[in-house]
Amino acid sequence: MKKFFALMICLCLCAMAVDKKTFFSGPTQVPANLPANELFPKGQLLPFGFYSFGGGSDNKRGELLTEEQRHADQDYITKNGCITLIGPAYELNDCVIADAKRSGLKCAYTMHSIGKNQFLVDGYNLGSKDGIAKMLKEKGEPNWEGIRAEIANIMKAVGNSPEIAVWNLVPEEVRPWKKQEIAILKFVAQTVRELDPLKRPCALYLPNHYGAGTMKNFFPPLDISWRGMYVNYAGKKDKRIWARWCIEQQLVAMKDQPGAVCWGLPEMFKNPKDPADVKNIPTWVRHDVYVALAAGAKGILIFSGSRRSNFAENRKIYLDAYLQVSKELNGPKALAQIYMFGEPKNDLTLSITEGPESIHFNNQKTEIDAPPLCMSNMAWKNARYLTIVNSCDQQITAMLDGLPYGSDVGIEDVMAEKPSFMVVPEGNTELVFKPWEVKILKVYCKE
Repeated sequence: MKKFFALMICLCLCAMAVDKKTFFSGPTQVPANLPANELFPKGQLLPFGFYSFGGGSDNKRGELLTEEQRHADQDYITKNGCITLIGPAYELNDCVIADAKRSGLKCAYTMHSIGKNQFLVDGYNLGSKDGIAKMLKEKGEPNWEGIRAEIANIMKAVGNSPEIAVWNLVPEEVRPWKKQEIAILKFVAQTVRELDPLKRPCALYLPNHYGAGTMKNFFPPLDISWRGMYVNYAGKKDKRIWARWCIEQQLVAMKDQPGAVCWGLPEMFKNPKDPADVKNIPTWVRHDVYVALAAGAKGILIFSGSRRSNFAENRKIYLDAYLQVSKELNGPKALAQIYMFGEPKNDLTLSITEGPESIHFNNQKTEIDAPPLCMSNMAWKNARYLTIVNSCDQQITAMLDGLPYGSDVGIEDVMAEKPSFMVVPEGNTELVFKPWEVKILKVYCKE
């Protein structure tokens, strides 16, 4: 009998050892075939950038900075952050490639006629809904060969530019229930893919209110979704869980298109209604970026880097907060690799023991209830990286469970000023989250 119990103890210990080894197994390095200077998924860089990089002015809408001022703005961003991309630049589209080259970045190039802030075919701006409506009223049918010829002109001028990483298609804010608008978009995407010598992905801004059902119409033709995630603008300041829902809706919409990805599109263009909320801007920024990545986004594109009247002071607060996050992701910590190359797992539980277990919110007429905590559980480099985001405006206490047993197993707060290893010998630990707090925990065995 003693031998039997000894054998059982031995088997249990062996099982625990195997479980631990299995638990921490996963990818250990970036895929060697991906270039270090290209954006994910074609390369190793997490897309992180701003619309209108160096655009706008503090005076009035439509006014632009001088080239010297624009370069000074751009230099501040590149020197104080770790961005990888210049987003769509609209009025600066004709200099976006030169600005990208000067800054050592990639860019998103908008399909506008060379030298014009429009996509012109037969004198109609088919890059806008109004232009399409006018063309249909006067002509009745798009000039498909004219569209193709205009795209060919754009490709001839810029198609071989290695700085371009993404094509920003037109028309923007397409209404898929308008047959000609979606038909033009699909034809533009098809033609860009056919004529692009470097075969880069196609993206498009999708409005802040579109849900999965509407967005499904865009996959195909899109490879990347840029759906607005402007939490405060949408009136969700205290319901920031809506940002997570935005990402989840895009993932549902594109689930049947292999290789399609979405990027988080947080805001930087609006002053808080209540001046007392200015102090919350850095917390909002961290929440919105990390909840997007934890929910499955594969890039971050902020709208927008442009200067605006009556926004200079808060723009600086927003900008510095985004740049700090960019350094966490693409700087020495290299946290971006977790979200690009980590292996998703679902073997841990997070049970709320104090605080609300559900948040009620809405998107237009859709009523939604969802748990306030979002957790990304990634196996990466012989460890587990847990990104846990509290999307509630209240403190929450939760129990993390499912970790391997052992006195050598513990967690480390990656974002702590001086990260330290805390032993978690019995497979669970209690965590306390401040309102909108982000925790990034590394779970590993200490040798």
